Amino acid sequence: MLQASDLRKGPLSLADYAWLLRGLFQTFWGRFGGAAHLLLPGPMYLALGLVTLAALVGLLSAAYRWAREKSVPYWGPALALMAVFLAAISFSLVKWTATVLGTDQARLLYPAAAPMALVFYAGLAAVFRVRQNWLRLFTGIGMVSLAGYGVLYVGSSYLPPTPIAPQQLPANALGRPVTFGQMFQLRAYELPAEPIPAGQYAFITTYWQVLQDPGTDYWITMDFVDQSGREAFSKLSSLGGGQETTDYWKAAELRRARYRLTIPPGVSPGVYTIKAQVHVFDRSVALSVKQGGDAAADALELGKIAVARKN
Repeated sequence: MLQASDLRKGPLSLADYAWLLRGLFQTFWGRFGGAAHLLLPGPMYLALGLVTLAALVGLLSAAYRWAREKSVPYWGPALALMAVFLAAISFSLVKWTATVLGTDQARLLYPAAAPMALVFYAGLAAVFRVRQNWLRLFTGIGMVSLAGYGVLYVGSSYLPPTPIAPQQLPANALGRPVTFGQMFQLRAYELPAEPIPAGQYAFITTYWQVLQDPGTDYWITMDFVDQSGREAFSKLSSLGGGQETTDYWKAAELRRARYRLTIPPGVSPGVYTIKAQVHVFDRSVALSVKQGGDAAADALELGKIAVARKN
């Protein structure tokens, strides 16, 4: 397992714990996609955060009341056992996070899914103190509504995009379009104008002219190289930006793709050069890059971005 994972190179910091908690919260309630992550709207996370906070307050108030009254309900020991099991799973995840990267995913807590649900419900029951039938009804309606919203939100966000018209190209379109293997032509791109704090994200937008039917799914790798020439981090994404694979693209179409770039928390502040390469997923076939009369190259120097200190 360690051979197939990116290993963490230093001890966990407070920023790493904040990153882990944020990722677990988002993926527990809804963060969709694999290579391209789709987040719920901010107000939705705020509402779900308030509900989660209410459940936590309910658990703490119930524990305080039981300790003060020296009276525990018959189901109290079972709830305590489930809380201990959840704590053990969480501790194991923290230990795993100290070893490898990319652990901010709630699926890693799935062995404790049943205890999480029951402890969460017990917290809501303690804080709202309504009749159990009503609480079960409201909780069920809330979960079904959230699931339905997730399906509709993901579906609408991932509707196949339509080709764009030439007049929709940005004003800074390339004077000499860059050709990738006689398959695609990069007509324009837009990079973040402001420095991106480490741990935060921004978007890179590209505009592609399709020269011939791709017939397969192409991907783009963007390597971010520091001023010493060392690769600091990289971004791998479907060339279509996650909304549509390129095997659906057709010759003569003009396509826009948007990539969400998250700066890893440990990246040092500075200016980084972006080197882009287009290839099939397993990288067995990479498209050569050519601009005008220049010699063919393996990658395109797309531009530069600035990384700022963590907020």
